[in-house]
Order: sequence, then structure tokens, then C-alpha cells
Amino acid sequence: NSFVLPIDSAPVWGFNLFRNRLASDDTGSRSELQAWAYTGADFLNPDSFGSLGGIPRPGLDVLKAGLEHRIDNLKNEFTIRLREQPELRAQMTTRLETINLNSQEDLRDASSTLEQLDRQLGSIEALNNFRSVAHPAQGGHAILDLQFIGRNGWAVGAMGTVLITRDSGQSWKPVELESDADLYRVVFVNKSEGWAAGGRIRMGATNESMRHDERGGFGYIFHTKDGGETWECQYGERGRHIFGLHFVDDRTGYACGELGFLLKTTDGGTTWRELSTTGTWRWLYSITFSDENHGFAVGESETLIKTVDGGKSWKAVAAPSDRQFYGFRPSYRAIRFQGPTGCIVGQNGTVLISSDQGGTWKSTASFIDPQIREFLDFSRVVFSTPKTGFAVSELGTRILVTEDGGQSWTLRPVANQDWLRAVWADPGGRVLLAGEREKILESHDQGYNWKTLHGDRPKADVLVMLAHGDDAAIELGGFNAHYALDKGKQIVDVEVLRDAHSVEYRGEIYNLEHHRTMRMSGVRTTTYFDEFENGNNGSDYYHFTERLWEGEENVVRHMVAVIRAYRPDVVIIHDGVFGDYDKPGHKLSGRAGIPAFETAGGEKDLWPELTRLGLEPWQAKKLYALAGESYPPTIDLEPIGAKPLPGTDGTCLDWAEYALRNFQSQGVYHADNGKLSLIKSVVPVPAEESSIFDGLE
Repeated sequence: NSFVLPIDSAPVWGFNLFRNRLASDDTGSRSELQAWAYTGADFLNPDSFGSLGGIPRPGLDVLKAGLEHRIDNLKNEFTIRLREQPELRAQMTTRLETINLNSQEDLRDASSTLEQLDRQLGSIEALNNFRSVAHPAQGGHAILDLQFIGRNGWAVGAMGTVLITRDSGQSWKPVELESDADLYRVVFVNKSEGWAAGGRIRMGATNESMRHDERGGFGYIFHTKDGGETWECQYGERGRHIFGLHFVDDRTGYACGELGFLLKTTDGGTTWRELSTTGTWRWLYSITFSDENHGFAVGESETLIKTVDGGKSWKAVAAPSDRQFYGFRPSYRAIRFQGPTGCIVGQNGTVLISSDQGGTWKSTASFIDPQIREFLDFSRVVFSTPKTGFAVSELGTRILVTEDGGQSWTLRPVANQDWLRAVWADPGGRVLLAGEREKILESHDQGYNWKTLHGDRPKADVLVMLAHGDDAAIELGGFNAHYALDKGKQIVDVEVLRDAHSVEYRGEIYNLEHHRTMRMSGVRTTTYFDEFENGNNGSDYYHFTERLWEGEENVVRHMVAVIRAYRPDVVIIHDGVFGDYDKPGHKLSGRAGIPAFETAGGEKDLWPELTRLGLEPWQAKKLYALAGESYPPTIDLEPIGAKPLPGTDGTCLDWAEYALRNFQSQGVYHADNGKLSLIKSVVPVPAEESSIFDGLE
């Protein structure tokens, strides 16, 4: 293994300890990589580091050899990435060849030059790859942000979704972006000029070449001058998604993303420069400025940072949440200001309010019943006046409303089932909501009455609730491609747990890979429950995972809520006995999935707290588990995977294999033709089923 030391390395190092433990079988052989131990979701926090001392400073020969290795790698990258840009390749290669490595000062300068060249190459690669990768055209993905100026409106979302309206939202037109990046923010400074920011997971070149690559993907900023009719890729970034975007005026704007990454423009986006003084490695999800100098950004693990000099320097602001589980600090997803009133929302139903322009913050959501707060992982907030504000979450049947500057809140009903991702409001009482499957709703009386403007799609056909993001991608990839892409079935896919593996990987790479893979396979609606698990195998660790959820009933309640929200005919879960090689998360999906199926509907309402939230009882018709030792297969999915997929040159399984290349953080992976076992059915089915829809169609 290699341990690369910076040029100016100190004799004492910070480090965060986790362990890889190999299990011993009956012969005493250490064979199985069993777990990444939990590090408190805090492995990039310098405050939680230990220290490692006594490392001798390396000699110049060692440092020189390391830099020579980096130079050779960059030369190879230039040859591959700049094959069709010979002049640029020659220019950058010349810079490499003029690097001196003779003294300590030369080495320091060389390290800086190599960083610049690598960053420049990354930007070039991103700009050359912003366009969509090959996949069958489809719509109906999640809307993640929206904005209005007069009668003109814009909505952006997953897989390059851009919708525009010129009649106050009564009709919407899709616009071709030439990219399938997920767009998290849209900002217009007038009815003509606007920007959209987002990112896309980078796919492996082949399934065999994937090697635990956790550099994320590409981050992008797109620009339009004609009201959203046409867009250009204005900025590209390799390795870091962009999640937040804010413009003070038509010249000055800011963007933020992975690992504390921040950008600033002072010329309307013609050039963007990186701000290197944020003081945090946390992923930043939202950014806002009251003027060119004063701004805030929020992100994972209760991160809140502030600048008073236009981003030249930043300092952390104390804004702790009121609800944590076993040391898991919630991510803050959005921050907005309206006059002196500031609001931060995030996971675990977090709502923080400031009445002094961000000087101090206090929680104002503690009054909400804990069982309800489980469903309130807020994604967006907006204030139309300093007193009136609205926040949305995956509880699509309710929104949070305040009329006293956030000091108190009410859950206001919405005529909707889809998970909500975005909200916009004006001082006149008009509110618009948006979410999964291109759903857009409108109210003209501050949210008391609602009208669906777009995306009124049917209930789901299939709900998949396996434990982790890669489970369905591997076992059901060909199944998804056939039924969703070819047959147009509505499939919803939910990760029941955040995999222990994803604790090791920074930020939410694993979840982004899951969403991307599912969407390329035709699944329009994807999400994850945000509780972690312990990755060790065995019953003892199952109970530890259950404890992280504060009891199995909470898992069942979550699964019932999704069944009631999307009203599927078919539900697919894990085997709850052995759980596929005895993994706790797999077993939890199966053990909770059976009572969820049995109690989501029925003659007696066993979940009245969900009914009061607008999630009416629904009885799915058939329940399947991934087949295994305890549940013998009743349907083999191999014939489905072997079917040709229209619009491609291969089969449905070939397409699943291709889409699985998004899971680079997990290393080498291949899709499989899984097998299903029918556990329960409330409709008559033939003795030998040929389809999971037998008895339904």
C-alpha cells in the first residue's frame, strides 16, 4: 500500500481509525471482508481525529519520486483525454516538461503546478462529458427545484429535466438540455437570464475496471439567455457535485457542493473561480447571500458556515439540531433568508430559526410528534415574507407552514401522495410545490387548497424495498429494464437502510449512485430511509442495527407509509430469515416487510397515525422476496433478463450490467438474473407463475 506525503508534511498527523475485519471460517481461514466499522459519520472532521506522531520527514529523493510518478500519470491522462485536442495537449505537456525537481522550493512549486493541471484536465473532461450518456429517452423524473418571475416559470430535476411555462404554470414544456445531469438548483435574475446547477455520477468504462472509485462524478453549471429555451454548459468540474446556487445580481453568484467546495463568479458566470477558504470538508447543500459580502452555507453533520467578506474567509456558526440518534448529526439541506428571518431545514425533521440575521439559531420543531418527525426529512424551505414560510419533505401529503416567522409551525394538508422536493412562494399567497414523477401543484391561498398543474401520474405497479442501493441494481436490473423501460410500468425503489459501506465513503456518493442506476433502468421514483446499519453479519449485529432504528416497529411504519403513498400492486423485499448471506440490513428488510405488507391495508386500520397524515390504508396484492434457502424460487427472472430491450443493441440484462457501472464506490460489480419467491397473495394465482403480474392483469 502507498502513503503519499505532501511536500510540507508535518511530523504529527491527524487520522481517523476504522477497522476492516476478516471473518474466520471453520478451518481458521481468514476469508471474508466483513465490515467497515462505524466512525460516527464523522471521518472527515478534524475535531474527531486522533494523532499519529514520529513520522520522519521524507528525503528529497522520496518526494521527487512521488512527483515524477504524478507527472507520468498526467502525461498518460493528456494522451487519453486530449486525443482530439492536440494543441491543448501540447500546451499542457510542455508545462509538465518544464517542471524542475531540484530543490525543496522546486518540489513545492511542482506540486502546486500539478494540482492546477489536474484540476484543468478535470474541468476539460467534465465539459467534454456533460452530454447525456446512452440510455432510452424517458421523462417523469423528480423535480428538485422551481422558480417563477411573473407568468414565467422554470422547473429542473433529475436526469436533465427542464420544464418551462409562460402561462403561470397552466402548461409546461420540456426543454432539451443535452445533458442528463441531475439539476438541484435553478436561479433566474430576470425572465431571460438564468442558471441551473447539478451533477452526474461518473460511470466506469467497464464493469471489470471499477475499483472503489469514490471521486463522485461531474459537477455542472448551465446558463441560458433566452428564458430557458436553450442552455449552454458554462462550467464543468470533475469529481465534485454542485448542490447549491445563489445569485446576488446578474453578475455575482455563488455555488457550493462536495467537500466544502465553493465557487464564485463576478461576471455573470463567464468565469467561475474556486474559493479555497471555506474551512470545512463537509458536503455543502445550500448557499444564500443577502448581498455580495454576507452569506451562509449549510451541509452535512450540522454544518453552518458564514462569510462577511464575499467568500474570502469563512467561520463555523454553532447551530445544533435538537434531535440526534447515537451520534448521527443530521444534514442541513437548505437555508433561506427573508429580511432578518433565517431558516435552516434538514434531516430528522430539523427546523432552525434565526431572528437576528443568522447571529443565533434555535430549534422550533420540537413540538412535532417523534413518529411524525421520522417522515420529515426536509429538503427545501422558502419564506414569502419575514413571517410566512413553507417547508417540504418526503411526507408528500403535508407541508410545514409558519405565519409567525418560524416560531411555531403547522402541518397543512396537500392533495398529493408523491414525495415533495421543492417549494416556491410569493407574498400574495401563491405557493407551488414539486416532487417525484414531475409532480407540480399550486395553491393561491397559502396552501389551504391545491390544484395539480403537472405530473398527475397513476399509482405504482411495483414497490421494491430492499436493504441497500446496489441490491436491486444487481438482482432486479434486468427486471427493471424490461418492465419500466420497455413496458412502461411504474416502479418505486427504496433503500431501507444506508449501507455500512457508505459510511466509509464520503458524503452521499452511494445514494447518488443508487438513484442514477435506478433512473437509467427506468425507475422514476427513488429514495432511501436515512438510518444506518452495522455491516457485520450475524444475529447479534442484526439487533444492533434494529437498535439504531429504535425498534423494528419504526422500520415497519416507514415501509407502510411508502406502500400507502404509492399504492403498489406488487411489493418486493429481502428474505427475512437468512437475509442473503446473513446481512442484518437484508434481514431487517424482510422481517419488517412482511408485517408492513400485512398491515398497510386490511379491515382494521392498524396505523391511524399515518391515516391522520393523509396516508390512507392500501392493501398491495402480492408480496415477493428474493429467493433463498428459506424461500424457494417461484419465478426465475432469467427469461426476462434475456429479452431484447428496444432502443438498445442488447438484452435487458445487458442494460442492467451497463447501468450498474454507476456503482463505482462498490468496486467490480455485475448484474444478475435474480429469482423471486411469492410469499403472500390476496389474489388467485396459477400454480406456476410466468409473471409477477399473474392474477392482476
